[in-house]
Amino acid sequence: GSLSYTASAPIALITATGADPAGIAGRATTLDLRVEQLPASPAVYEFRAQLYRRQGQHLESVEELREAAKLAPEDRRIRRELATSLYLSRDYDAALPLLEDLLKRDPRSVDLKFLYGDTLLQAQQAAQAIPVLETVVAADPARMDARASLGRAYLQESQFANAIPHLVAALESDEDGSLLCTDNSVDGGA
Repeated sequence: GSLSYTASAPIALITATGADPAGIAGRATTLDLRVEQLPASPAVYEFRAQLYRRQGQHLESVEELREAAKLAPEDRRIRRELATSLYLSRDYDAALPLLEDLLKRDPRSVDLKFLYGDTLLQAQQAAQAIPVLETVVAADPARMDARASLGRAYLQESQFANAIPHLVAALESDEDGSLLCTDNSVDGGA
């Protein structure tokens, strides 16, 4: 079904302890919501950002998350969502410093390392992406999105012998052609 949310609906739906704006947005099918009438809060901005992202409107998602980050500058989840939306909107230069800061705070996160490494790759910084992506693949050899990105990074650096095993592995598991043919593979996993 669709989620309808108006100014008369309980604001607790979004702001209650433990509420997951991403989960709420995941059930929404329309932007025909009156959340703009709600008082400004990180949760409201994050909710709208998730709705925009679901519709592929990544620039609008970025703007909503920037507003959320102004109100909650230390919220890592919002900062990560902002970095992901920046990646999806292809603003790699803006995403990189956010990802670097997030990795300083959570250096063991394989998902953040992948997002950072793939962002470097998309920003045409393959040489810097390779060691980051190598750590992701070493931590999770079955992670085909990382293997595909690592293979592409090796190709950009003319390291063909290193690229082949990763590209072959990714290709063998790529049922829909998305791993090797797209440059924005993060949305499904982030």
